[in-house]
Amino acid sequence: SAFANSYGQLLLARFGVGAGEAALLPAAYSIISDMVDKSRLGRAMAIFSLGSIVGASLSYAVGGALVGYVGALDGIALAGLGALRDWQLVFLAIGAVGLPLAFLVFAFPDPGRRRATTTGAVAASASRQHFARHWRFYACHFSAFSLFCFLGAATTAWSATYMMREFGWTPAGVGALLGIKTLVAGALGMIGSGLIADWLIRRGRQDAHLRMYLYILPIHALAGIIAFLTPNMWVAFAALSFVSLISPFIAVAAAALQLATIPERRGIASATFLLVYNLIGFGLGPPAIALGSRLMFGDNANLGPAMALAFGVLPPVIMILLAVGLAPMRKAVADVANRDNLHRDWTPSASSASRES
Repeated sequence: SAFANSYGQLLLARFGVGAGEAALLPAAYSIISDMVDKSRLGRAMAIFSLGSIVGASLSYAVGGALVGYVGALDGIALAGLGALRDWQLVFLAIGAVGLPLAFLVFAFPDPGRRRATTTGAVAASASRQHFARHWRFYACHFSAFSLFCFLGAATTAWSATYMMREFGWTPAGVGALLGIKTLVAGALGMIGSGLIADWLIRRGRQDAHLRMYLYILPIHALAGIIAFLTPNMWVAFAALSFVSLISPFIAVAAAALQLATIPERRGIASATFLLVYNLIGFGLGPPAIALGSRLMFGDNANLGPAMALAFGVLPPVIMILLAVGLAPMRKAVADVANRDNLHRDWTPSASSASRES
């Protein structure tokens, strides 16, 4: 991305980044679900997902500082690489850090499937039956969390621009403050959501991962509306901090899928969810806000009313979807649990003993 000389080259490079990222999460979610008990799955997913929080905070803080520093120099020349503009240097720094870190993938073993598996044909048939029987859960889960991502992606994309336009902040200043906000509030929200989900699961709430957001979303909506309508920049910053505290839901959403999906198809369920989630959330969220701002409020300078409108309209829709999905999730989780119990009761040694008798 740093050495792209045209829009087409940059687009292809970003496709490569997206392809690498797309391969990670479905595999990681499936591995984690095989490594930990379901009563600790939310916490485990949250710890893993902290990587995105740390990355987002670093992108604000380090990216903002680099853009401000290199922008003041009108570019910088590196030996053997020539002159680089501010955005190119940011891409180069991210890639240079990422290459050695990628080798950490070899530091942990594959846990293997903990449960007995069946033949390919039988597994495929069981998968189709499971998805067909519990389609209501998947429809509600995918659509609710994708709309939640719509709000989160739009907030992430436009918060810095809004704060600079509305309150006159510099890129370095807004990057540092939003970076700290994302790191602290985001990390607390990520871990907290996982712990709350596990706590509810241990108390018999098999729909915990959907139910908890029915109570949290009104606070999220109110904070978002305040953040983008208040004339006070510190009130806006505090409200955005509340939004960042509630927005990290991906660990809980991923854990819900693992609990409600048979082991052999957790990867494909996660991959399908992430496809829908990214298309609706990151694909539509930021441009939809920009387009809505232009169409309804005259120009892109009025990001605040467009964002506030989104926080007023979407959370009630998400809450309805979550409420409709509660009963289907309970049924799907019970179905998977019964299947797991059946596999535990049927073992090769038990089968051999039965044939001998």
